[in-house]
Amino acid sequence: MRAGRDSRGEIGQREHFVKSIVWFAVGVAAGFVAAHQVNQTAQGREFFSSVDAKARAFGKAIAEGYHERDAELRAAGDAPAPR
Repeated sequence: MRAGRDSRGEIGQREHFVKSIVWFAVGVAAGFVAAHQVNQTAQGREFFSSVDAKARAFGKAIAEGYHERDAELRAAGDAPAPR
């Protein structure tokens, strides 16, 4: 039997998990490097500014919808009292 393998010859779950985490971290680091390089150009800054504006608008819409629904439930008496 090889090290890191169980009796069926499959890679153990722990080793698979660790490899997944390592590759995830490598991908995140590569993404940060690529974003930094793109952001150094005028087109890159414009792109990220556009993405930022859209993400903020989406977040604002979600928050507004949540607060509207919360107010509806409170008016109907179905929501728990605030803490």
